[in-house]
Formats: sequence, structure tokens, C-alpha cells
Amino acid sequence: MNEKKKISDIAVAAEVSPATVSRVFNRHPYVKDEIRNRVLEVARRMKYSPKFSATRNNIGIVVNGTDGINLGQFEVLMITALSQLLFKRNYAFEIIPHTSVPLLHNTSLKGLITISVGAANALKGLDIPMLTVNHEIEGIPSVSTDHRQGLKISVDYFFAKGHRQIAYIGETPGPLAWGMIERMEGYRDGLAANGLEFDPKFIKKDEESLLEASARIVKTGCTAVIVGCEDASRAELDFLLRVADAAELAGARRLRSGQKRAARCPMATMTPAGTIFPRMRQVSQRRAEG
Repeated sequence: MNEKKKISDIAVAAEVSPATVSRVFNRHPYVKDEIRNRVLEVARRMKYSPKFSATRNNIGIVVNGTDGINLGQFEVLMITALSQLLFKRNYAFEIIPHTSVPLLHNTSLKGLITISVGAANALKGLDIPMLTVNHEIEGIPSVSTDHRQGLKISVDYFFAKGHRQIAYIGETPGPLAWGMIERMEGYRDGLAANGLEFDPKFIKKDEESLLEASARIVKTGCTAVIVGCEDASRAELDFLLRVADAAELAGARRLRSGQKRAARCPMATMTPAGTIFPRMRQVSQRRAEG
């Protein structure tokens, strides 16, 4: 039995129109609760559930994935934030590995949000409203984290609290790691703006691990430490908290809930998830007008 036939059968059994059944399955807000419950009860009785990919309010989130779906800590936080915003707006979502992007078409999804740099080439040929997060691709709208401002704000915060020996522990910048480069620039901006000299002993060396850098830096006489390592493990952060007895800490994300030494400085929004949906609306409107 095909999809349209099932919806038609449910409509007959629930004594509503097929359009009403579709509105229920698409979680349309303007359906009476009594009708919604009746349609869902009939669907359950007929052992039918709609495919998410068939719903009009379905957003794809593209992540890295060659042999499966690979999620780092940034991706987990990003998807969590996006899912909360999507559900509030009555959208469903699918997580799509970047290797599956070429299989998509303009009836597959309502829109596409990619947090995978690996999808760059495949995205260019798609006729779907889309934007990228932290990966700028020519011709595709994007939103990006302001890493530079975040680190400068951290330095400003500690300076205002009386700290003058402020260290920064960040990942070693790579060719595609623009965020790490921006954080280091923000750290230097903050020092310069507050009249502080840049001192190499207060930053992580390229050859050091996070643990090695932490153990060395907290012995340099610094009184505050900014941690900018997104992929640091909980064990590494716990170690840093233990060894930094004399230092006040702040991180690009909260180091550990309940840790009294982890400062809650007014960091800039590190991932502007709240800006994604207004941007998506702009993209859709331009497509409709064009």
C-alpha cells in the first residue's frame, strides 16, 4: 500500500479530509486537539507512522561521516542547540552524513544546515535552501562563531577583576582551523587593549599536549587561565582544574558545572545557533522572490 493510499484510508476512518491528516502528521498548529488525537489514534490502530523525510517541516543537519556519523564535542553541542530551536518551531530534523548529500534533492527537505566542511563540493549543486555554520562556502549563506571577540571579552573580564598575568591554553592552529587562529588573535587583542605585554610562556606550545601545557603554565605565576580547547576531554579539564589552585579559570565552554573556580565570564556567543533560523528565512524568501 503506497503512502497516498494510507493517508486516504486514515482520512476515511477518522472522518476527516486527507489534507487534515497531512496537517496532523506535519504538526500544523491549527488543528483542533480532538481531531489531532482522533487521527493519531486511527494511525496507531492501522500501524502507520509517517516518514520524517516525507514531512514538509523537516530540516537536514549535515555532519562529517565517512564510515558512519562522526560527532565531536562541538557537533554534539550544536545539534543539541539546533534540535531545541527546531522543536520549538514545530520542525523535525534528520542527521545526514556529508557523503549522503549528493543523494538529496529539492523535495527531500525543507532546508539544510551543514556543520561539516566535508560537504562543500556537494552542496554547490543542490537546489535546497541552505546555510553553513562555521564553514564559509562561496555562494552559500553562512553564520560563523566570533571566536576573536570571545577571547578578547575573556581577557577584558579578567583584567577588570585585577588580573595581569593572564594565560591562554588553546589548540594548535591548523590550515583549516580558522577558529583557533581567531582565538589567538582575540587573546592578543585583549592584552593590547588593556596595556598588557604578550608573553609566550603564558600560551600552549605547538608540541605540548593540553595536559603538558596545563602543568607548565600554572607554574609560571599566572593568576588567570582561559581555556579554548573545544575537543578537550573531561579528564583533561578536570586535571587543569585540580592543578590550577592559584588561578581563576574561564573557558570557551563551561569547564565543569558546579566548579567554584571556573569563572562565569560574559563570553561572546561561541556558536550563534539563534541566528540560524532568521538567516534560513532570508534564504527561503530570496529563493521565492527569485
